Amino acid sequence: MPALFALIIGIDQYRDPRILDLRGAVNDANAVEDYLVFNVGVSKDRLMNLRDEGATRKGILQALKSLVHHGAIREQDPILIYYAGHGSEAQCCGQEARNVHTMIKMLVPHDFCLEGSNDEHGQGIFDVTLCQILNDIATNKSDNIVSRFISTEMRHQFLSTGQTVICDCCHSGFRARKNASLDAALAVRGIELPPNYTIPLHLFGSELVCKSSRLSSHVLLLACGKEQFAIERQGRGSFTSALLSLLEQEGTDKLTYMEVMSRMRDIPSQNPQCKGVHKNRILFDHKVHSRQRTVYGIYTTPEKKNQYTLQAGEAHGVAKGALFDVYSDRLATCALGSVVTIQTNPVTSQCSVYSDTLLALSQPSYAIQSCVGEGPNVRLFIEPNDELRDLFTLLGEHDTTSHERSFHLVNDWGQPDLVIRTDKGQAQIEIKDPICCQYGLRKMPFDDVRAADSHFLFSILRSAAHFYWYLHYPNDGCPLAQKVHIECLEVEPSGGLTDNLEQIFLPIQNSQNLLSGNIIFIDVDNYAAIYGYAIHNTSETPLYAALFYFDISDLSICKLQYPFPY
Repeated sequence: MPALFALIIGIDQYRDPRILDLRGAVNDANAVEDYLVFNVGVSKDRLMNLRDEGATRKGILQALKSLVHHGAIREQDPILIYYAGHGSEAQCCGQEARNVHTMIKMLVPHDFCLEGSNDEHGQGIFDVTLCQILNDIATNKSDNIVSRFISTEMRHQFLSTGQTVICDCCHSGFRARKNASLDAALAVRGIELPPNYTIPLHLFGSELVCKSSRLSSHVLLLACGKEQFAIERQGRGSFTSALLSLLEQEGTDKLTYMEVMSRMRDIPSQNPQCKGVHKNRILFDHKVHSRQRTVYGIYTTPEKKNQYTLQAGEAHGVAKGALFDVYSDRLATCALGSVVTIQTNPVTSQCSVYSDTLLALSQPSYAIQSCVGEGPNVRLFIEPNDELRDLFTLLGEHDTTSHERSFHLVNDWGQPDLVIRTDKGQAQIEIKDPICCQYGLRKMPFDDVRAADSHFLFSILRSAAHFYWYLHYPNDGCPLAQKVHIECLEVEPSGGLTDNLEQIFLPIQNSQNLLSGNIIFIDVDNYAAIYGYAIHNTSETPLYAALFYFDISDLSICKLQYPFPY
């Protein structure tokens, strides 16, 4: 059972009628809760939930402070604090406040009052107050607090003091609501306070100096850039939807925080960001593993005795010799046996039983990959060095029969794909793959990876194994390979919008194909140019395009276009 502990807050309804209610904050909070329970396997007794009327100022502060000495949270347990709702900022009055900083960022609780008060009633959750509580949690519990404050106004001050709290936020939505171009289906999660609104200085103790301290125990995820707004569309926050879609697909035990930012689907008018000393850590410090794997349908092949058809093939990364565990239900609670692939096709595979016992498949049955099949593993050379000893240990403990690609250790002269050396305590990762070297990449751009950070190095190697497998996967045997042709063209906005309110682009008049010999030639001085792909299917088979970008600068694969919802 994952050791993660989470406080999840979502506020749509506000007591003050002058504050515009939201429609997606509670939905987002519920979606985060569902993901933690059903995808990650977090026990419900390790989740604290506050919604609408329950998310008052007093209720939120009590919940936050309870984390400091909570008996169920052990040292080093990862902690997630998630907030979805309005945020704002206000002036702090008093000479002492001016000596520290003047603007106070705040979360807007359910009982917030726009006219303010001289005491705590109707006030927000101040950033300095939250900062002090997070500092206390880190001191008492762990250095692995993960705080996601979706659509709040608190980003600037956390960044300015070097906090590594994960905080997704936007600035005030006042200007955005005045913008007539905003669709009625959209909402901004931020409120503008009256110009004369101030916060009495006596509400603070020593908290005003908190921002001057450097707290290196958090990572900060931002929903948007400095001059942007966190938007909710059709009852869901754009950032939360994109974040959960990625985590549902990739899991929590493979991605670093920076990889989350780079692999999320594009969000119109929002550029999510990641800040913090530990932004290259695996999510939750590699202590929370996703239990969800892709499930494929499988059925008996009628015309072939003792064979089975798996509804996954080469397009899904399935290779000959791959092992699959077969279950009678999609939740994988009733095992029937195992099969091995004996022939792969573009979208299906033929399988036989792995043991001598025939499978009595119910209709339908389901298969989950347990071991990869034939195919090259990453050839790896690691410099003999005491600083890399823990990495050797992790590689030795790695299950080579897992559903992931593995590694093959070679000598320096054994034509490795990757070489890991050390220089003054820092790991240097050299790339030897001919395709990457052909385009000038001979070293991975990681300048701050400590050689002793074996878990992060291991995550890089796992990503590299995944990258090389798909990079070198042949498609010569695919009958459709010669039926699909791609053009790269300069495009321009058509004026239309998709169902997700994204712009539709069309080729400019007399646009020329920029793709020649698998190389795209573009005018780098034309900064305003926008490029797109035209995909032509000359076969009689209906096809749906899934486009991926292989980034040789960091050996990552980014999804550009997918034909179905995430």
